[in-house]
Amino acid sequence: MGLKNAHGHLEVQKLGEYDQPMIDINRTIPTVISRVASLEILHGIRIGTFKKDRHITIRRISDTTLRITRHGFTEAEYELDESKLKKEMKTLLKQEFPRSNKVHLSSVSNEELKK
Repeated sequence: MGLKNAHGHLEVQKLGEYDQPMIDINRTIPTVISRVASLEILHGIRIGTFKKDRHITIRRISDTTLRITRHGFTEAEYELDESKLKKEMKTLLKQEFPRSNKVHLSSVSNEELKK
């Protein structure tokens, strides 16, 4: 989904706070892992519920280290090696989104992460 700007380049159309429509919860882990692999340092992604009352933010802080911030049933922030992300995502999705069938994904910059 996108629009062409004045220069003819395709741009992602922002959907409110999120830059992608909702995706199926079963596709979340592979999608997150692939997007995290291409993240630049100090950039991240946010996984949120339909009501936008709970979210998980994953930010790259070094080549192999990620910072996970949980804003939901549990408020927590911790660092994790990227190789352990898949297992951690399974746990996080079960705890933070137990009844969700779909979630929002968005890219966030360092400035947005400070909010």
